Amino acid sequence: MSTAGRSISSRWLFASLLLSLALLFPGVEAHAASPANDTFAAATGLAGTFHDASPGSTVEATKEEGEPDHAESLATHTVWYSWTPTESGPVGVKVRSCLGQTFEPVIAVYTGAAVNALTPVADNAPWFSSGCIFSEPGLAEFEAMAGITYRIAVAGADETSGTFELEFEAAPANDDFANAKIVEAQLPQTLTSTNVVSTKEPEEPDHAGDPGGHSVWFEWTPTVSEPVDVSTCAQFGRIDAVLAVYTGSSLGSLTEIASNDDGPEAVSNFECLGNDSGVSFEAETGTTYRIAVDGAGGTVGRFNLRIRGRPENDDFASPQVLPPNVQVFTNKLTNKGATKEPEEPDHAGDPGGHSVWFEWTPPASGRYGISTECGDGNLDSLLAVYTGSAVGGLTEIAGNDDSPSACKNTASQLEFEATASTSYRIAVDGKAGSTGSFAVKIDPAPENDAFAAADDLSPELPTDNLNWTRGASKEVGEPEHAGEPGGHSVWYSWTPRARHPPRRLHRLLSRRADRSREQRRLAALLPLFRQRGRDRSQSRHHLPDRRRLQGRGKAGPLHARTIGAARQRRLRRGAGSRGLGPLWHDRVRNQRAGRARTRWSAGRPFGLVRMDRPDESDRDRQGMRCWG
Repeated sequence: MSTAGRSISSRWLFASLLLSLALLFPGVEAHAASPANDTFAAATGLAGTFHDASPGSTVEATKEEGEPDHAESLATHTVWYSWTPTESGPVGVKVRSCLGQTFEPVIAVYTGAAVNALTPVADNAPWFSSGCIFSEPGLAEFEAMAGITYRIAVAGADETSGTFELEFEAAPANDDFANAKIVEAQLPQTLTSTNVVSTKEPEEPDHAGDPGGHSVWFEWTPTVSEPVDVSTCAQFGRIDAVLAVYTGSSLGSLTEIASNDDGPEAVSNFECLGNDSGVSFEAETGTTYRIAVDGAGGTVGRFNLRIRGRPENDDFASPQVLPPNVQVFTNKLTNKGATKEPEEPDHAGDPGGHSVWFEWTPPASGRYGISTECGDGNLDSLLAVYTGSAVGGLTEIAGNDDSPSACKNTASQLEFEATASTSYRIAVDGKAGSTGSFAVKIDPAPENDAFAAADDLSPELPTDNLNWTRGASKEVGEPEHAGEPGGHSVWYSWTPRARHPPRRLHRLLSRRADRSREQRRLAALLPLFRQRGRDRSQSRHHLPDRRRLQGRGKAGPLHARTIGAARQRRLRRGAGSRGLGPLWHDRVRNQRAGRARTRWSAGRPFGLVRMDRPDESDRDRQGMRCWG
């Protein structure tokens, strides 16, 4: 082979080797070049005025010798910027980094001409955040001086790196008292704002007794005299808001009307984070109110300012009309600012004082359940249903206070027989004058409320059934199941397709919804089997006929499950088997199949499940249990 041929062959073999290595190690990539502004001396110059976001990256960036630890972090990937403002004033520097990155930007601002001789000005040490989705980006805030060159370092906390956008933020337009944002007179009003980069003026008072330091101002002049609620809601912000309402035309002549820190809106839920504030006062027509929002302890962030007057459905004559559906659920309701009218009855026997009204016309006759659902946790609701066309001439259909629920027994629930096309008035008030937000729910009675309408369960095992006892009733002549009066029963029937081995069913225990303590237990839920007779009393149990399974709860759902049978046992039919009494009794002990206990509460699903015949290895550890 010629020399040229050997050279070509060698090059081919070398190329093949490189290709093989690339296929064997696909994760190995060539190192990207360092960013152009990796070093202090090569900092990217920014325009002296506020400008659009500047894209950047710390990927493959390094840390120079003598470079400080920015914001006291362990950042090792730093890029640099240089900014000389043309105007003085407060400014915030922030970085946004999204698209699924784990990069947590660190920002540090300095003055100085050398990387090892810098003077710190500001950083975002408490704010490490990417600023993605709902979170706020961390800011480095400082009072910029025109003509001074500021050195801005961007790095990643915990040695992370990534791409980002560098932005500047100026003080809000309503930072000063004289530039307060005007709020329209018509209520309700909700305004989105921020106190980021805002300041506190000379002579400005400490709002709600907190020195704050980052206040913004609003101005509102009502055209109607009425009670109003003013509140903040930091939906996804970092601000721990303080709120104050004043009258007066200058900072030095303000008269406080109301102020608050952390309440009564300070309830952590999906809508607000729990660091919010609210006040109530009687607003007078034509009076100009100055509203200040600051951050406790100097905190800053986005928030919503809400001003609400009397609810539109405060009066009986102007109820909120609920849809004429079989099932209704409406939320974000409130009785804040509501009043009680002359001649208005005491709902559920309590004087209340802040009622709101609803009107509902059922599409079909039948039994329905109406309940108030949890809101901000401040309302201890009263609930009543009436017929009538005037507040002074109402006929009460049903009323309730303190139904068992997940709302710490402050919700209400009632059931009644409704007639199609009849207009019902529903009143919601606050016990002892309480106010707050809530939801209203209307449910029809379950289809298997009556014994004659028992729900047929599938003969195939396992079988499942999910249901509610909300709105269910107790029929005339119906026994007390498991010795409990109950009052909200639903019925099931089950016809097994084939003979089954004897089954030892555990007692079904659940939390009783009408007791105040969560850890109290009920007696047996399903009376198909009951402990009775001697330990060794026996007779073969084939379950060949139709059985009625009944679930009982205090106007709330629960969950039951049959998970098999125990070791071969024989059961005998007891004296209580006539009529609707217990069908089978057994007192055979099974030491290895312990009782399965659980809790339940209104608002959770009811399920009854029977599992198929167990194999020999499973017989001793199966049984029936209740869960929620």
